Amino acid sequence: MTQRLLRAFFFILVFPVSVAADPLPVIEWRDQRLSIAAKNSPLADLLRTVAQQTGVEVQGLEGVQEVVSIQLFRVPLQTGLQHLLSSFNHLMLTRTTPNGEACPTLILVLGRKRPTESHPRDDLDETPLLAAPRVQWLQKQNPNQRLAALQQLDPLPATQRSALLKAALQDTDPSVRQVAYRLLYEQGEKETLAAALKQEARSSDSERRQTALEAFGEFFPTEATELLLQATTDEHPDVRSTAFAQLSHLDLPEAEQALRTQLAHPDREVRLLAVEALAARGAQVAREAALTALADSDELVRGKGANLLQELQISVGGVQ
Repeated sequence: MTQRLLRAFFFILVFPVSVAADPLPVIEWRDQRLSIAAKNSPLADLLRTVAQQTGVEVQGLEGVQEVVSIQLFRVPLQTGLQHLLSSFNHLMLTRTTPNGEACPTLILVLGRKRPTESHPRDDLDETPLLAAPRVQWLQKQNPNQRLAALQQLDPLPATQRSALLKAALQDTDPSVRQVAYRLLYEQGEKETLAAALKQEARSSDSERRQTALEAFGEFFPTEATELLLQATTDEHPDVRSTAFAQLSHLDLPEAEQALRTQLAHPDREVRLLAVEALAARGAQVAREAALTALADSDELVRGKGANLLQELQISVGGVQ
């Protein structure tokens, strides 16, 4: 009897050791490409690690309890995040890199998708409210709730949808304004959007000027050059940087010419930004900008030109 008990006890002790644990997830961010190998891993932990490695901000993970298995190999960040969040309603805000690729900057996880609904609706959608009460309700919510509400406008009558979008154009949160800009553009209200962006570009709030310039360059590139050129001398450095960044990737002769004119601007900081922006427009344009900078009266600008010329000469395919 004693021997049988000992054998049973021994079995209980060693049995768990024979069960292999799932391997730790492997997440690699290299050369702007994401690779993930994970088996039965908490989704929230994967997203936090991706956010830490890539610099993208992820919000709304508090209620994410799912465990997932996923294999991704060297995919763009936007593609990888979409795979990870395929079962969740989410909002992804992106910026356009100089090479034209969408780069996520903010992810808002809004909740798990309902299996029977492609467009989840909040309780307010079940009651035909007037536009004014809806606007008042929207303005009382926190930014995440306002963003979520903007993603659920399709079932509403056109008057209510339009009222909510126009209210969102004046929102204090830049993320809400950016979503409103995009929705207006997608719904064909381009004249309304263009007028709103031009007004915002003249705002006394530098953050409003910055988001308006980003949207104007994205949605109205052929009309953006003059507005962006004016903003290259804005009093706020973030606004100036945004204007130069937009001009650097606008595939228009007018944008390139606008940047060239700023190589002779009296302000040294403006000239430095112009060199950087022209450097992103291709080797030939970059070389011309570098040579112009070498003749500048300012030592820092000349140094910028010399460094750029050296980079071009040693890069693969660079101009010799």
